[in-house]
Amino acid sequence: MTEREERQLKAMLEQLRLFQHGEVDLWSLIASLESLMNALEEAPEPWLSDFRKHWGVLEEVYAVAVDEERPPDDPDDRRLIAKATSALQSQIESGYAP
Repeated sequence: MTEREERQLKAMLEQLRLFQHGEVDLWSLIASLESLMNALEEAPEPWLSDFRKHWGVLEEVYAVAVDEERPPDDPDDRRLIAKATSALQSQIESGYAP
């Protein structure tokens, strides 16, 4: 893994940390993770597929909340968000082999 790839993964972890501490909202987290994911050049497809799956949960929760004209903070939303962010964090911390 290149130094650039490691920086991307560290930036992802930082975005998750900021979200968990209430310093960025869900939409900002979704947008940041998408941008950082798209910048990865060496991630194997299985890793990217898993990442997209967990990231997609965040996007779906947000989209449903917007469609229902409410904040994404009901108990089901919080449970889904917590599960997805935890999975993303674990996956990012594990890294990947080129």
